[in-house]
Amino acid sequence: MKERENARILIVDDDPGNADYISRVLSNYTIKVFTSSEQALKHFMDNQYDLVVSDQKMPGLTGIEMIKACKKISEDFLGIIISAYTDSDDLIDAVNSNVIYRYIIKPFMPDTLLQNVHRAYESLSLIRRNKKLEHLLHEENVRLQKENTQLKGETSNYGLGRIAGHSRVMVKLKEKISTYANSSSSILITGETGTGKELVAKALHELSERSLKPFIKINCATLSPSIIESELFGYQKGSFTGADINKKGFFETAHQGTIFLDEIGDLSLEMQPKLLRILQFGTYFPVGGRVEKYADVRLIAATNVPLEEYVVAGTFRKDLYHRINILRLRIPPLRERREDIMEIFNKILEREYGTERKLHLSPDAQMVLINRSFPGNIRELETYIHRLALLNIPDGNITLQLLNDVLEPLNTVNKENSIGNTFDESGSLKSELEEMEKNRIEKSLRENNYNITRTAELLGLSRQGLHNKINRYKLYRE
Repeated sequence: MKERENARILIVDDDPGNADYISRVLSNYTIKVFTSSEQALKHFMDNQYDLVVSDQKMPGLTGIEMIKACKKISEDFLGIIISAYTDSDDLIDAVNSNVIYRYIIKPFMPDTLLQNVHRAYESLSLIRRNKKLEHLLHEENVRLQKENTQLKGETSNYGLGRIAGHSRVMVKLKEKISTYANSSSSILITGETGTGKELVAKALHELSERSLKPFIKINCATLSPSIIESELFGYQKGSFTGADINKKGFFETAHQGTIFLDEIGDLSLEMQPKLLRILQFGTYFPVGGRVEKYADVRLIAATNVPLEEYVVAGTFRKDLYHRINILRLRIPPLRERREDIMEIFNKILEREYGTERKLHLSPDAQMVLINRSFPGNIRELETYIHRLALLNIPDGNITLQLLNDVLEPLNTVNKENSIGNTFDESGSLKSELEEMEKNRIEKSLRENNYNITRTAELLGLSRQGLHNKINRYKLYRE
């Protein structure tokens, strides 16, 4: 009985006398009383209850309408409706569809209410135990699946097995991935373009307890500010022209799974507080919706730009930056782990062309490849492998001349460099590329009279992405 007395009950009745009567009958429980269904719903958003006992006919939301709204916030409770009408189809339908546990007809004796509350709480306890068992079963299935994958020798296609490299920096990175995988905290992955940030995000998901749930990737730079909100949070029918049905957003689809926001630095300032809210409270509003929804999602974000500079420039919220940067992983560029290049080369070749296709680089060709700066990192290396494979050389032997034929004609290879030496050109190359980008953006801004929308379209950037680069390079209109 003591366990039942700890049950939390929300009582809602617009008649203060009835509300007082119900609260006295249920005085052995932990109760909260409201005489307004709207106020009760607002309170429910931030508080957890076991049972909701509500009058049916009230100003504003009816009892059933309020409980339906509460169900969209949390389904971990049962509702009891009190009504003066014995033949209401709405009440019968609400019981049959599990919206409410049952209804009580006025007038009623105290024992009738107590018995119904007692049975409802017992039913809720049983539902919770079943859900807990289902969760434990899910965890066991995940564990067995991982064990089965390892026993079958399929680790090359799962988790860390897809991430090539045994250099010191990569060993440390993989250790961090394994450590962070089962944390519920948000993770920020940083690294240059083409270093494999999505691969690391997938490994974090596959090694986590969420691995059987969805992994959804969203590139913030490719979605315009006008549609990204509806893509992330969904929308209600009629909320805008063309919204003919209710549509789920990525967060609802990814419930209990993982969302990967790539290039998060391009997220508009308008969207940033909405993302911050779901990270803080797990709640959000669909576009055109008035009732909050809940999503249990683990966020992994990635960026190839210095978000700290965006925070200083005011194009990225400081509070959001700290929320996504709880855990952090930096993926090193290829020039910082040259000893991994040939391993990555062979792994990409096997992944794309199978074990039958072999390419053998001569020692001098290997030396040139290993000493290349790779500003495009693994993505650039993949391009060269595809070009070499298309040569269709019968014996697969790649000479230095053949390799030079497929490499980009960039001044990034210093013949005097050798394995283990510091690659001094890499820093100057990065500066050179940034200077080229700065000049190109500045020229386009002037040609378009600093029209941000037009310039962004011509450059293939989002408005937010262009604003970030303007702040980074200080290309302000004089």
